[in-house]
Amino acid sequence: MPRRWNGAAECEKLSAQRRNWNHRKVSLCDNQLAEYDNLQEERDAGLEHSKTSVAAGKRLESEIKSIRDSMRLEPSADSKDKIAGL
Repeated sequence: MPRRWNGAAECEKLSAQRRNWNHRKVSLCDNQLAEYDNLQEERDAGLEHSKTSVAAGKRLESEIKSIRDSMRLEPSADSKDKIAGL
């Protein structure tokens, strides 16, 4: 263990080191919290996109089903083009 003196200069030096250590900890914590908030926003945006995608998929499936039902009643080339267009 190094020999330490209890003079005023040594106390000030240790105090400055403690301030630096605390500042480093606080800045690291702030960075991690900011990153966490960004990740939360990305997750929320992804969930919203997923919900809209599922809704659009269901809407398309219902349109395809209605077109197929109409094809059974009256088969034509126009209804096949409608399905291909979706």
